[in-house]
Amino acid sequence: MSGAAMPMSEQVVVSAPGARRWWALAVLCLSVLLVVVDNTIVNVALPTLSRELNASTSDLQWFVDAYTLLFAGLLLTGGGLGDRWDASPCCRRTGDVRADLAVGRFLIEHG
Repeated sequence: MSGAAMPMSEQVVVSAPGARRWWALAVLCLSVLLVVVDNTIVNVALPTLSRELNASTSDLQWFVDAYTLLFAGLLLTGGGLGDRWDASPCCRRTGDVRADLAVGRFLIEHG
């Protein structure tokens, strides 16, 4: 069967990876970056936690591990809930972006 043309129904179409894969990778990298930065903040607070709570080295390791796992788990859960909440048509808003920014600024200044 070499050299014979294959019918269109038997041909396999190979497409290049789309841009959506790169966006998914960027979002994943950003979420890992958030966990790492937050973990760094906890590590900076370890001397104060040790002094104030009289924590041993083992206790400090538990603090870091528990906080990192909890934060990563909540990040995944929040992402899933955000996808479900945003996907429902009753929750979509067509409001003005400037109004959202004004509310956010008010909350930052007075919250």
